Amino acid sequence: MKIKSYIYFLLACYAATFLRVFLNNNLIVSLIGSLFFGFVIAKRLNSFQEKVILSGFFSCLTSFSGFIYFLNK
Repeated sequence: MKIKSYIYFLLACYAATFLRVFLNNNLIVSLIGSLFFGFVIAKRLNSFQEKVILSGFFSCLTSFSGFIYFLNK
């Protein structure tokens, strides 16, 4: 994988984590993540775009950042 791919992946993760902190509501974040996850699957993007969006953005938006947030409370 090229370094450019890692940078895109990290930027997607950063944006999702920032959005997660901004919204600050677990139910809303989960609903938004699930809804847009379905839209991305239906859109049929190329493999690289799907990996960055699904594995980078939506994974950080719905799971990991929520787990870290609840650990700090």
